[in-house]
Amino acid sequence: MVNELEPVEGRWYETEAGIIFRVVAIDSDSAAIEVQYENGDIDEMDRNEWDGISLEQVEMPSDWSGSMDAEKDEEP
Repeated sequence: MVNELEPVEGRWYETEAGIIFRVVAIDSDSAAIEVQYENGDIDEMDRNEWDGISLEQVEMPSDWSGSMDAEKDEEP
């Protein structure tokens, strides 16, 4: 299934496999999307990878502790 959601900084997403993450940065020059998983790990994917995974937008996890940057941890 092709993903039709656009990556939006600060929004949370869940994969078909139940992996929850938020988009923390988008580099429009390189098409890189930086994500932070529910467990705090940071990763990066390209636009082709993003488009190839089945996602749905979800609410921020209730047990999210995240980084110390309170402004970035708030829902947009």
